[in-house]
Amino acid sequence: MCSSASGRDVIILVDASDAVGADIFYGKMIDMLHDLYCTIEGTNSRVGLILLPGSSNPYVCDAYTSYIPLQQHTSADFHARLEALRNDTGACCGKSVPLAQGLRAAHGLFRDFGAYPANARSVVFVTASHPSTPVEQETCLFVSLPAFRRMTRDHPFNVDDNGEKMTACHYKMRTVQVAAGELKLSGARLSVVAVPGANGHVPSSAYYAGSPWSSRCHGDGNCTFSAPYGGDRGVWGPWYTDANGAVTREYDAGAPLDCSINLRPGAPVVSKPVLTNALRVNAWDPLVYADTLAVAMCPAPACLPKELSNATLVDGCVGDAADAWSTTKRCISDESFAACDRLIPRNDTCHAVAIQEPVVIGTVKGAPAMSTALECRQKCAGVFTPTRAKTIRVVCVHGGACDTDIIDHDPHGAYYPAHYPTTTHYPAYPA
Repeated sequence: MCSSASGRDVIILVDASDAVGADIFYGKMIDMLHDLYCTIEGTNSRVGLILLPGSSNPYVCDAYTSYIPLQQHTSADFHARLEALRNDTGACCGKSVPLAQGLRAAHGLFRDFGAYPANARSVVFVTASHPSTPVEQETCLFVSLPAFRRMTRDHPFNVDDNGEKMTACHYKMRTVQVAAGELKLSGARLSVVAVPGANGHVPSSAYYAGSPWSSRCHGDGNCTFSAPYGGDRGVWGPWYTDANGAVTREYDAGAPLDCSINLRPGAPVVSKPVLTNALRVNAWDPLVYADTLAVAMCPAPACLPKELSNATLVDGCVGDAADAWSTTKRCISDESFAACDRLIPRNDTCHAVAIQEPVVIGTVKGAPAMSTALECRQKCAGVFTPTRAKTIRVVCVHGGACDTDIIDHDPHGAYYPAHYPTTTHYPAYPA
């Protein structure tokens, strides 16, 4: 897994939330962080590590902790610091994933302690969820800085620097994108590695690629989220003595509130091209994720695999017959809008509709497999247009990455068959 590259400034943002869970965080997550560092060992790179959320940092409302400083480390020192993190029982697990605050912290560290040119700086975010901001009453104290207070959830709603209400929608679909944009405009590369969480699921990469995803959004980009806010909707519980002998009390942030917001086209969280920066790991196995980590940590565009040039986010899904293909189907569904967005880019008035055809189950070279197809058709102002539709054929073999082929519709109405009987037709790029 270890590779050679030129020296850079690298900040690793780590999801330390309950979406990851303590078992994974203190085990497989830290194992992966060792492997991440291995990819740039011996390159004179300066590396830092930030946890999201943090702890015992009320100045930023516990949004992050700069756990390993951005500096040049010896291999022994960095690996020892990761093992110290493994033994720090207070490092995980928080209730939120404040990515916007983490990105601003990374931007500041580059500004104050970076040693390499702006185009030799990278931020890699390893996460099992999508961003969320904490509840003010749970994380802020009287010493908390106003800029970080404004970014937390409260009721009545806090407002950001532009006077916009800080709802779960606004944070996830506006605040994070602004912070990401500021970082990318400075010249840094921003990548995300989505990993399996405590629930066994990998979050959709479509969010980080700037596309809607089916579990929260419609194809037109309208998304709905739900979150508790505290404030006049929350209440503190009674004081009690915990298992460690400390006197404490719990905060109930109250019943969640729903909100809706429209996605802004062309504003991915990650750097472009999104296919090389919105990355996905389907299993906590170094042999499975080694290539993904190499892409995340290498200086783009060097050492990027050629097959990504013809891929979609659906190629990041994996064939899994063990659960009757439900994990595979969910992944394809969540990444379908992003796949069509690549072929028919969305704007403020037009978007692609992803129509998934029925799944066919069979075998490929004796292995269990499934196939389906996504038909991408353009809609503008709610009406289908005569723009030529495209079909993405998807074949997923059990235990391997899904493979997609893009098929143009014939202008006269016929097109190459969307369904390939999986007993006779094989992926173009075998997993």
